[in-house]
Amino acid sequence: MKLTHKNASQAVRLYSIAASVCLILTCVIGLYSSFKSNASLFLIIFFSLLLIAAFIKLFWNIKKWVDKEEYK
Repeated sequence: MKLTHKNASQAVRLYSIAASVCLILTCVIGLYSSFKSNASLFLIIFFSLLLIAAFIKLFWNIKKWVDKEEYK
């Protein structure tokens, strides 16, 4: 399969979405561990903010992907 601009941009979008999903899973595990072990408030706030940022990034990437597909 030839690597074209279209294939490369789709791969980048797909990897970006996959990275966001992995970050969300990491944050959920981190929050669960923080609550379970009565960790400091800093860790709970850190994982919460990171989780919110990961969701925003995921939805932003999906929105950009859908918008690009609609204009084709």
